[in-house]
Amino acid sequence: MKDSYPGNYYEKQLTRAPTPNFKHDFFSVEKVLGQKTVKNKKYFLVKFLFYPSKFNQYIPEENLKVGEK
Repeated sequence: MKDSYPGNYYEKQLTRAPTPNFKHDFFSVEKVLGQKTVKNKKYFLVKFLFYPSKFNQYIPEENLKVGEK
């Protein structure tokens, strides 16, 4: 499958990045922006580290893990 990208590139310079598996991969949270409760289940609005704000999303509390910095 060939995609079109502006500019000039050698095909050997281009590589495909793996698609993240959101069910099994871990992502660092930069900050918690808010929270809400739906049907007695708590969700947190998070901004992921190194991702633009368009990827902010509500994550269920049980999917968050507190780890080391």
